[in-house]
Amino acid sequence: MKEGKIDLNIKNTNFTYPVLVDLITGEVLIIEEFENRGEDVYFSNIPLMDYLLCLVERNGVEIINLFILTNSFPRNFNHTNPHNLD
Repeated sequence: MKEGKIDLNIKNTNFTYPVLVDLITGEVLIIEEFENRGEDVYFSNIPLMDYLLCLVERNGVEIINLFILTNSFPRNFNHTNPHNLD
């Protein structure tokens, strides 16, 4: 599997707490590098794979494995205590 990074602009939508779901591994990445600008949202440095990933609001998925994507490296995230990062 090949991985890259992209910047993404989605028109006519906004996000509050976006996550990226890896549909093969089931992992969920919190996307921290995003900005709502009016009616559009801009994402920076989000992963791009050679298979489908799903970008959704966090409350739209059941969380089992959650990672925070910061500076292009995921970190483990304790969803029962969001301030406790490994």
